[in-house]
Amino acid sequence: SPTPIPPSATVTMTATPSALPTKTLTPTASATATRTATVTRTATATASPTATPVPRPIYLPDLSRGRCAASRRPLEVVLLMDTSLSMTGEKLAAAQKAATTFTGLLNLRAGGDQAAVISFDGAARLIRRLTTSRSGILAGLAELKPATGTRIDLGLQAARTELSSARVRTGADKVILLLTDGLPTAGTADEASEAASAARRLGIDLWAVGLGGDADPAFLRQLTGSAGRVRVALAGAADIAVSG
Repeated sequence: SPTPIPPSATVTMTATPSALPTKTLTPTASATATRTATVTRTATATASPTATPVPRPIYLPDLSRGRCAASRRPLEVVLLMDTSLSMTGEKLAAAQKAATTFTGLLNLRAGGDQAAVISFDGAARLIRRLTTSRSGILAGLAELKPATGTRIDLGLQAARTELSSARVRTGADKVILLLTDGLPTAGTADEASEAASAARRLGIDLWAVGLGGDADPAFLRQLTGSAGRVRVALAGAADIAVSG
């Protein structure tokens, strides 16, 4: 407890006839100081929890959505698959799964849709020509193997050639679905952009699915000519769904 401050004393000298002076002490009460403790609380910063990003699914284009398979025009589709070394493992598996899922959306019956499989790394390869054989398309996807290089331009040129072949039916809608994880081989970006533009000038619709964090959406938009025709899947196969 606070120590009280003692009262101060006032000494008054009074003259008397006695021989000895008498000292009269007149105490003057002095206020006792009260000390008030002030408690200052210092706020301790509490770290806010960091939200764990939840991958949002990307949706493969359902090119027949809203149109009855019996009444819409048939589709001629090239599945253009990146098989560069950086696709080894999960990303290539994700691309194969996405292409397989997309194939399931097609009307692969006589007089219906057709699909082809083309791969590209340092070169482009026609794995399966345009066909209505679902088993043939899936077998072509299953045999893809990674190799050196990422020549998107050569892949686009090969896709354009297949979509200009005698196998394409008059009146069919022509589509390239590009699945890739990154940028083209250094020094070939302009060639890839020109190959994409040449395909679009021929009336070919170009869609692109970027796989993984290395995919460049801006570059893919440049190829497709539209942000609405670009999808990016950051979490591999688990990040891919089908539009309804």
